Amino acid sequence: MSKRYFEFSEGSSNKFWEVWIDGNKLMTRYGKIGAGGQTTVKDEGSPAGAQKLYDKLIREKTGKGYQEKGGGGGGAAPAAAPAPAAKKAAPAAAPAAPAAASTTTVEPGFRRFEFSEGTSNKFWEVKVEGEQQIVRFGKIGTAGQVKEKDFDSAGDAKADTKKLIAEKTGKGYVEVGVKKTPSNPSVEAAIAADQDDTKNWRVFADWLIEQGEAWGETISRAVQGKPDKAKQTATAKELLGSLEGEIEWKNGVISHLGLQPEDVEMAGEYLTNLEKILKHPAGHYARSLTLGMPPDEDTNWHMEGVIEAICSAGPLPFLETLDLSKDAESMDQPSWRRVGDLSGIWAAAPHLKELLLQGSAGSDDGDPIVWGDIEAPHLEKLIFISGGLSKAAPIGIGKANLPKLNHLELYFGAEDYGNDGSVKDLKGILDGTTLPALKTLGLKNSPWEKDLITAIAGSKILPRLKVLDLSMGVLASEGALAIEANAAKFKHLERLVLVDNYLSDEDGKKLKKLLPNAEVGDQKDDEDPEYRYTSIAE
Repeated sequence: MSKRYFEFSEGSSNKFWEVWIDGNKLMTRYGKIGAGGQTTVKDEGSPAGAQKLYDKLIREKTGKGYQEKGGGGGGAAPAAAPAPAAKKAAPAAAPAAPAAASTTTVEPGFRRFEFSEGTSNKFWEVKVEGEQQIVRFGKIGTAGQVKEKDFDSAGDAKADTKKLIAEKTGKGYVEVGVKKTPSNPSVEAAIAADQDDTKNWRVFADWLIEQGEAWGETISRAVQGKPDKAKQTATAKELLGSLEGEIEWKNGVISHLGLQPEDVEMAGEYLTNLEKILKHPAGHYARSLTLGMPPDEDTNWHMEGVIEAICSAGPLPFLETLDLSKDAESMDQPSWRRVGDLSGIWAAAPHLKELLLQGSAGSDDGDPIVWGDIEAPHLEKLIFISGGLSKAAPIGIGKANLPKLNHLELYFGAEDYGNDGSVKDLKGILDGTTLPALKTLGLKNSPWEKDLITAIAGSKILPRLKVLDLSMGVLASEGALAIEANAAKFKHLERLVLVDNYLSDEDGKKLKKLLPNAEVGDQKDDEDPEYRYTSIAE
């Protein structure tokens, strides 16, 4: 079947998308107009399956404003399309013995491992693209062989890949082609303590130059007030590839990076380029990251790939804000969204101050929340938005030593969408022993009424709080009575937020009279108590 070629131009966005069928496989190529773009291959098992997906994707693209160009011929494309079998092409020729990591070139997206012992000199490479795993192996210096394996989900593909890597390293294979960003812990600690102090940045730039890191010169110019804007712009364009991102520069490095692709075809490039950006000295020293969920045409809605990219590039010495909470157009069921395994984040971002998350018990293709051993001595704000929060979240926070955490918000949601906990799971938080600095506590979107108020009123942490936010839940008459009965314990608060519950006008007036600090505001209509719901669920 001939190729069909489409373009989309709006504002600063200028993208192309091309699609064709090869037997059972649907092929797409996409990217910025004028670039070679990226190629994806999906084996649908039959020509009919490929045709069905072909028609579906074209409807989606035209619905988003893409316009067909060139009468469907490949000649209209901005660059010659790579052959469908390009991913089976031979890797770049390698020397007869394993090369040092700094001199071995590895194709983007692949991880390469080498083994040399006696007369044996072998390589093994692996890459995951969506639900497909691609492996290349053979003697160093040869093209080797290629094997492809399809899985039921991207999560299964990643899990199997982790297992294979562990097996290879266990047999003595060593990863190559990974350039480590130079690290000077003492100077980095000084910068992390005050990132706006250019004196330490100057020292750091000089040290990088001494280590042979060319980007040190870029930092040096910037801290002297003479930033190389042309180089920064060119580097950002190279690192982003076909992605559109929000980038802010300061002191010659990317201070803030925001990425949130919405096209399904961009998911693979998103994760690959994110890791590449964070391993490059321009992005490795980022202060703030706002990263959207990788888009998926099915229900693989989780942040695991994003978290893996951050952990692979870490430790990121200056990262203070990590926002993984943004909504995604590609996902229409927030309750299916998962955060996944966060256990590696603490080592990857040792100076983290703000962490924003969104996810529920979620789909079957992503792991539930896993905190690991929380080591976050600088964390000041933690917000977890959810329509169905796993009890692992409040239990894990209650056990963690978070000496500087002063702002905590948890959204609980409904049992039907993953909230498997109860008020008793808040014990560690309400005890307050491990949260000595907490001043703002949000127990929001809660399905609990009287029990929640009673537990808070009897807690050790309440007297230390300035703000208590109980909005978006199901508080009604029983909750109002419990607050009234314990009014003296809530009077010291600067704010008691009760908006968006089910309080009657009469209850609201009583509470305002007893507690001037109470914020009642708008409430949900309460025509039938049987159908009370949290504000965020599905």
